[in-house]
Amino acid sequence: MERAKAFREIRPAASASRSSSKPSSASIVASNVLLPLPSVRRPVLAACQECRRRKKKCDAGRPKCTRCRDKSLGCSYEANPEETHKLAQKRKFTEAQQGLNAHKELYSALQSMSEGEAAGILRRIRQGASAEELMTQIRDGDLLLQLALVPDARLRRYDFPFLSAMPAFLLTPDNALLRSRLYAATLSPAWGALTPSSSLSSSSTAVMSVAAAVGSSSPEESGSPAAEDLQSVYLKPFHAVEMIDPRFSKIEARRWTSVVSDDGLVQKLLGAYFLQSYLEVPPFQKDYFLDDMAAGSDELCSPVLVNAILGLGACCCLEIEDRSHFWAPHTLLYRFTAEAKRLWEIECADPSLTTVQAGILLTRLYNVSGLDKVGRLYLNHSIYLAEKMGLFEGPKVEDDERLRNAKLFTAWAVYNFQTQYTFYLIQRPLVGKPPRSALPDPEADPSWYGEIYIRYPASAETFPLHLGPWFKTMMNLRALLNEVGPRVHEALVSSTVTTLDEVRDFKDRLEKWHSTLPACLSLDTVVFPHHIKLHLEYFTSTSALHKSLLATMPPGDPSEPALRREMSIVEAHFETLLRLYYLRHSFDIADSWLMYFLIYLGNKACDQVKQSALAAAETSSSSSPKANGEQDVAAFNASRSTLVLCAKGLHDVGRSIHIAAIVGRALRGRMRQADVDLLSTHANLKELEVQDRIIRTQSVLSDFALPAIDTGADRERAVVGRWLERPGGGKSAGTSDSVGRRFEIRMVF
Repeated sequence: MERAKAFREIRPAASASRSSSKPSSASIVASNVLLPLPSVRRPVLAACQECRRRKKKCDAGRPKCTRCRDKSLGCSYEANPEETHKLAQKRKFTEAQQGLNAHKELYSALQSMSEGEAAGILRRIRQGASAEELMTQIRDGDLLLQLALVPDARLRRYDFPFLSAMPAFLLTPDNALLRSRLYAATLSPAWGALTPSSSLSSSSTAVMSVAAAVGSSSPEESGSPAAEDLQSVYLKPFHAVEMIDPRFSKIEARRWTSVVSDDGLVQKLLGAYFLQSYLEVPPFQKDYFLDDMAAGSDELCSPVLVNAILGLGACCCLEIEDRSHFWAPHTLLYRFTAEAKRLWEIECADPSLTTVQAGILLTRLYNVSGLDKVGRLYLNHSIYLAEKMGLFEGPKVEDDERLRNAKLFTAWAVYNFQTQYTFYLIQRPLVGKPPRSALPDPEADPSWYGEIYIRYPASAETFPLHLGPWFKTMMNLRALLNEVGPRVHEALVSSTVTTLDEVRDFKDRLEKWHSTLPACLSLDTVVFPHHIKLHLEYFTSTSALHKSLLATMPPGDPSEPALRREMSIVEAHFETLLRLYYLRHSFDIADSWLMYFLIYLGNKACDQVKQSALAAAETSSSSSPKANGEQDVAAFNASRSTLVLCAKGLHDVGRSIHIAAIVGRALRGRMRQADVDLLSTHANLKELEVQDRIIRTQSVLSDFALPAIDTGADRERAVVGRWLERPGGGKSAGTSDSVGRRFEIRMVF
């Protein structure tokens, strides 16, 4: 009872009569609105350490809670503002694990370092550097050191495998390449001297004669080019050159990609892209792109475009060991492709020039990985966006000059790529006619096309790559091929052949195109890889037309012997030029065009070797054709030399692009065991075995048909993906010929 008295007595409520007047409804509403609501305590995710230790309520105020501030206590938190204590513990565990891994990596790195390098790391440790910082510097430093290595650019040439000399059947008076400057510089003693000093005195006059055709920096800037500088163009491999562009130094990696942050690495990949992939398929005007990239402008440059470019640049950078491994998440190729794909999916609904251009590059990224069926989706959508923007109808009047030029260049770039894509996959064109607006004259307006300047090591001179004449000439060729493409596709589908007049007309137009090439692209002065490939494409197309003419001619036509003679001359030009390409530049390059030419010649050489061996077996019990005389032996060995060169070349290209490794495996599957054994003496056998294992584990979604293979009306038999799926089609190199013989075929077109 005493305890109850401690509380105040409950009094009765005030009566209504005490109220003088009844409050109005408005005053009631006002009082309800104005009266403060009872405070609701904010939930706290994690209390401070002081309140947790004393088990007191904490309002988690930062930097000090209210209780610690009022009592002047030290206030600290283990958890971040958005974390609970459990999440903070998980975060700390992850950080500790990462720190432990960094220490393990650092310990392992110290074990493999030299004494001087290890002393430098120890000095950094004493200065307070963390293990994570040191490992980041070690990894980035190793990569940048690899990328900074100067390629071997001595005055030399590469050597043919098996037989070091040019085959005798190519050394005929009808072969115009034997009188070219590239042949003279590569195989003539007057040019190919052992030392630079002796070579200069003997070839100075010859070198100076090519100055006008090859070109150099303007005389106002550097004066007349020295013989030693001009010699670099014909006597040094192209992979040794450096692209000279002052805008590279202004490019910030973080502005355009989240994959890497090193500006030097991005500049290196850009240079590799422009010197290889861009010279195969140029999707945009180079100068406009670099201007906006350096300035940070989004008008003609975008993150999706940059990431796609850097993905192809990673394929082209020969210093990156795993540059073709598109399936490995740690590789630059995988990471840039994934980022470009992610950004494309965000932006592909909105038509823009950079999205159209990025679609072409994403198509190429999938093509070089043996997934062109996937890449076709990006190409289709790029063409849809281009048509929606009206690019093929011509630039709009309201656009400024820069944007009009960029749109016209992109329209022709899309047209060029779809022609190349569909014609050589033997599919119907996706764009029927070329853009309505014609390209300008590169001599009258060279700046419209842009230019790439290169410099060789130990040389002061810079040389242009003649982008304008090359691009305009290539577009003219693509227009011809796009016109004949539907006829070829129709003939294959319906098992018919084109008429004799049609084939002759196209052959005449193609020969006229070749005879009117600019001086810098002529067969006499050709030296750069992208110029050489124009001629190689012409020779393969002309050879196919000759075969179509022979197939269309009536029996006993009097012009047949002359036509066969013309075809043999064209094929000799093709092989001679491809061999000169190897002697001067090698085949270690990321180039799907080069892959096509190698498998084209390799399949022909493989058939010739087998036919010679079979003929020898029928006439003699000997397994080699020696019984047929020295001439047959020389021809047999020349064919084997060509076959080994092509197989080795596909292996070299396969280091950079996976589709070449797939095609190389298909060629090795057709070769005799003796020829595969010969190949293993000139190529790294372990690398070949690794490539085979990788191909067996990766999907091949490609419509690429092996050229120079006769499948009749069933083109699908030559598709590389189908070929590898057949029983025995994906056999290891060197298995019995009975399986491979089913695919020994000759191409009509």
